[in-house]
Amino acid sequence: MNPAAHLDHHVKSIRHNPKIRSANAKFLQLAAGLTLLVSLLAIWLVRDHTVLLDDLHQLQTETLSNAIARQRMARNLDELRLHGERVLFASTQDERRQALLVVQVVVNRPAFVSDPRISAVASDTERF
Repeated sequence: MNPAAHLDHHVKSIRHNPKIRSANAKFLQLAAGLTLLVSLLAIWLVRDHTVLLDDLHQLQTETLSNAIARQRMARNLDELRLHGERVLFASTQDERRQALLVVQVVVNRPAFVSDPRISAVASDTERF
């Protein structure tokens, strides 16, 4: 028997052997199952990572927004303190009225009205 015919006969006998076909089918099922499992795991990890990145971005945005708001409030409080000192140290009644008017304008800005601590300061300016 020539080698090519022998190989052909061997391949045909392997194809028709039920044990080998069953093993091949089980191997293909296992490979398909593992592929599905790895694909689902990858999708879950990507989705979870995307949610995590979105939460991180939102937290960074909120933190930056809060830091900017605190800086604005600090600048506004410094400005209010400066104008309040002008009211307290005004030499004439007219200068005092003008400085008090500036204080009331500063206090009535939206940034001040939204802060309850500043609203208390605004009500105190009415005593002047």
